[in-house]
Amino acid sequence: MNKNIQITGKVTLAEVRAIAGMTQEKFAKFVGIPYTTYRRYEKNIGSAGFSEIVRICDKVGVGIENIKV
Repeated sequence: MNKNIQITGKVTLAEVRAIAGMTQEKFAKFVGIPYTTYRRYEKNIGSAGFSEIVRICDKVGVGIENIKV
């Protein structure tokens, strides 16, 4: 996967994952969190702490300012 995804505007975690071309399970493994936890974040990003969102963004090279909350 290209670590630096180019995004203009706001996107959801699901959209970032789709751009990366990964399933939820593969994406969760890639960013280093349990699948069930990632699935919960994708359904409700509010369930993720700020540090978790930053970690996911850093891993895929997306600015946190581009993530819809």
